[in-house]
Amino acid sequence: MKKVFIIIFLVISCKLSAINTPIEQDDFSVAKSYYDSAFNCLVNQDFIGAMPKFIKTAELIERLPEDMSDEEMHLTSRAYYQMGEIFGKTDIYSYEIETMKRASYYQKFRQDTLWMLRSRRHIASAFQVMREYDSVDYYLKQIVPLSDSSKYVEEYWRMLHIMATQQYDKKEYDSAFILHQDILDYKNGHGLNTIGDSISVGIHLFFSPYRHKSKPYLLKMYRKIETDPNVSMYHIGGIASFLSQLYEEEGNTDSLMICNKLFAENVHEMTEEISDDMMLKYMYEQFKARRDNFFNELLMQKEKERNRNIAIISFAVISIISVVIVMKTRRKSKSEEINIEDTAVYNYEEAWKIFEQSEMVKNIKSMLKTDGGEKISVKNIEECGIEKLGKTELKELKDYADNVFGGRITRLSEQYAELTPSDIYCCCFVLMGLTNSEMAVLFGVKYNAINARVTKIKKVFNTNENLRDFVIRNLGE
Repeated sequence: MKKVFIIIFLVISCKLSAINTPIEQDDFSVAKSYYDSAFNCLVNQDFIGAMPKFIKTAELIERLPEDMSDEEMHLTSRAYYQMGEIFGKTDIYSYEIETMKRASYYQKFRQDTLWMLRSRRHIASAFQVMREYDSVDYYLKQIVPLSDSSKYVEEYWRMLHIMATQQYDKKEYDSAFILHQDILDYKNGHGLNTIGDSISVGIHLFFSPYRHKSKPYLLKMYRKIETDPNVSMYHIGGIASFLSQLYEEEGNTDSLMICNKLFAENVHEMTEEISDDMMLKYMYEQFKARRDNFFNELLMQKEKERNRNIAIISFAVISIISVVIVMKTRRKSKSEEINIEDTAVYNYEEAWKIFEQSEMVKNIKSMLKTDGGEKISVKNIEECGIEKLGKTELKELKDYADNVFGGRITRLSEQYAELTPSDIYCCCFVLMGLTNSEMAVLFGVKYNAINARVTKIKKVFNTNENLRDFVIRNLGE
């Protein structure tokens, strides 16, 4: 008997080793060179030159997280972070949020505080510009505990800026300008340039009840032009228009003419920046389509490999069981043989206990909680990064429930032909005692879609009772 087990073990080992595909040539060094070249373009404000190189960096090494090394995840995260920087500098905020979330996604696996802080601070800032204040508060709560004023100097004052703008948008002007002054004091204390911050204060003052105090801060624009050759003409043109309004109110015609001239000179550059924005969006959308296609192929390949593994392991288990049965039947008399028909009688109570305590049901329920025990819902699913159940997992759950309950799931679908496969999967989730919100997470759909599906299923069943009670009652009959 030992020889038989050894033979089976060798067969399994050979089959499983045949599944492993050869490791592809390491593209990390090539990706790193693309990243370095892109970063040089970014430093020189060449966003159109930088974006395709950051995209190429991600394309070379981005895979499913479990197939990536720590270095590869970090470089991929940084590439997305720099894409987000470009979108932020060009005021394309929805794309900034998307790329920064992608950057944060990979840093979550690495537990990198600095890059996590940077990416989520960008997300909060972009949501603030889009005036989605609940989202701003959500991300502020995440970054405030991480912000160490002595360790993360830049991230700390940038966080204060977000908080000041949040107070400003709520028309809490005094609190906002106190925070702005804190930023100026903090940066001066660390020997940092405050010209941009002063201009920012001027812009905020211009649109507040303290408009008359904005001019000294806005005039810092000329100092900005002198010290920064890469200053955005788009923003300079806007500040010039604010100053021209103030000078017009004062009757200062000479200064008014200077500001109007500066604004007119920058109109062409402002138009070019808008044209560049469209090009940046186009490049990223093309990359996103290629990336999503690639990931779909990877997931299909993974599913095939998983099914092949299951088939090999099943073969091994069946072989071992067959050997055990043959050996036992040789030692037992016919009178001691098990009557299979008697043991196959359907017992509803026993079936229900097996289903509730099965590893499959426990594993699915465990997906609905984070490692820290936090309950995952449709409200925080993006942050937790949970992957929805695929068709294969859903079918496995349905087949398992059908097997445990003696084919009654299949009979239910035959009795109510209007039910779709997704409706049957929903019934299986209902059997597990999941809420509509939990089902929405596992299906990867919105909460309202699940409500609509449950209503439709009850209509098919022609019942007003609780859906779970109805399904349980039918299984027990």
